[in-house]
This record gives sequence, C-alpha cells and structure tokens, in this order.
Amino acid sequence: VQQVPVTIDTTAPVLTVVNGATLSFSISEAATVTVLVNGAATTLVVGPGAFQLPPPATTPTLVSAVATDAGGNVSATVSWP
Repeated sequence: VQQVPVTIDTTAPVLTVVNGATLSFSISEAATVTVLVNGAATTLVVGPGAFQLPPPATTPTLVSAVATDAGGNVSATVSWP
C-alpha cells in the first residue's frame, strides 16, 4: 500500500479593498469573488494579486466584497467606504 500525503486547505483567502472609488482589490490566492457596488452584484474568478472591476455606470458610493477559494473557505467581508 502506497501512502500519499494530503494537504487540506483550511485557510480563507485574504481580500483587501485597495481603492473603493476605482474598484481596485487585492487577494491572497485564487478565488471566486462577489462584489456589490451600489447594491449590484458582480461575481468573477481571480488569481492571486491585484485586480480591478470595470467602472460601473454610476459612481461607486458603497462597495462590499467576499471571496471563496477552491476549498470552500470564505474570506471576511470587506467594504468601502
């Protein structure tokens, strides 16, 4: 019988708002991110590092986001302002 080491991911991604006005974010690992801008939801899959959403039709006044990685770990919700 051959043994294979298995690593279980239990660490949530770290999501940061870099600039809410320009919808710029940073994420620690690949994840699915749901962003609410003025109440409208956008979901996208991003890799680790910086990412930015396209500008919305209206100026962002309230932004929140949450990320879920492939292991199902959920980040803390971030918001701006």
